[in-house]
Amino acid sequence: MKVIQETVRPVCLRPSSSSIWGKGGCTAQPWFIKRNEKYIPRDHGNDDSKEGDAAHLRAADHLRGVRGLTDPNDPVWVYVNDVENALINGHHLLVETKSPCYYDGGYEGTVDAAIIDPYGSRLDIWDLKFGMGVDVEAIGNTQMSIYWRSLYEYLTEFGILEHMEYSMPVELTIAQPRHWNGNKLDRWNTTVGELMEFTDTLGFKARKIYAKKGLEFKPSDSTCQFCPGQAVCKAKHEWDLEYLPELDGDVPAIDEHVIRVLYERRRDIIKWMGKIEDFVKNSVKDGGAFAEYYQWVPGTRQGNTAWVNVKKTLRELRKRYPDLTPADFYTKEFLSPNKVTEMVLAKTGEGVDKELFTELGLTYRSPAKPVLKPIEEGENSFDDDLLSLLD
Repeated sequence: MKVIQETVRPVCLRPSSSSIWGKGGCTAQPWFIKRNEKYIPRDHGNDDSKEGDAAHLRAADHLRGVRGLTDPNDPVWVYVNDVENALINGHHLLVETKSPCYYDGGYEGTVDAAIIDPYGSRLDIWDLKFGMGVDVEAIGNTQMSIYWRSLYEYLTEFGILEHMEYSMPVELTIAQPRHWNGNKLDRWNTTVGELMEFTDTLGFKARKIYAKKGLEFKPSDSTCQFCPGQAVCKAKHEWDLEYLPELDGDVPAIDEHVIRVLYERRRDIIKWMGKIEDFVKNSVKDGGAFAEYYQWVPGTRQGNTAWVNVKKTLRELRKRYPDLTPADFYTKEFLSPNKVTEMVLAKTGEGVDKELFTELGLTYRSPAKPVLKPIEEGENSFDDDLLSLLD
């Protein structure tokens, strides 16, 4: 198997980020992340990633024979049903199979599902994408191609697969059971030869990046979307603020053209500032580089007033204002306490004592969350109990 064995690399070119470094994108990203790792907060995962991990585990258990899925409306059931329907009698199914990456044996990738024909002369693979918000295409998909090549070389080395003729067909399938247009199966029907040529090119790019040759920053919406280093990347900032001169003075003093460009790029600028805010907060929370400059302190601003129980609230309001109907208290959802006060005043002419809602136990305000404050010399109030309010 032609891989780089027993090598500890300072950076790792993961298949999951190959759309960035492998398609003429930002080849400087892996080394930039490594060089600035002390500034980049740890990835704690999010609800979407945890949900995706749980879905993969449930699917794997079912496909391995546990058969715990019974609800046809369950997206995981939809996925495993599609995989099982693709199995022809005599074909073999491999589930959650790990194999060394063909261009770097120090990293293992995992194939969600692989189908091998009875003669070991054909290999098709499936990749489950459980998210809802991104449309993933199979044709030219670098991550799937790397997984296929790595698994092919791994299984061939152990004699599970035969060496395939370049004309042999291959099918790569991306399953998105929660796609906004319903269950989506996107397929790349190609050949062994085409995939070998495609992955040879990716391997060549990987070796150049490992050797630090021809590294380039190429910021774009797609390249930077999931990059953990975008908050401290000068190339990203310059791309976001392209064509803008140094800003001095009040807004009316800024050139008209500059204001127009600022307005047109406002969403990018706001998004960038949000990334910087998240970056600094997570860094201080993890005790990272910015914990030297900022600290978490108790906040003073409570959350907005909200209802404790909508049904109980509606009964109380109907009792006090019999001329109002339930529809008066709704737009798309039940009106907030402030909106109810405005609506009652507009329709009945009566003012509402908002403190009455609190006395009746109908409303509450969430506690104030901690806020960041610059550290004065000699101060330090890093408090784990305080930080738990941020989770």
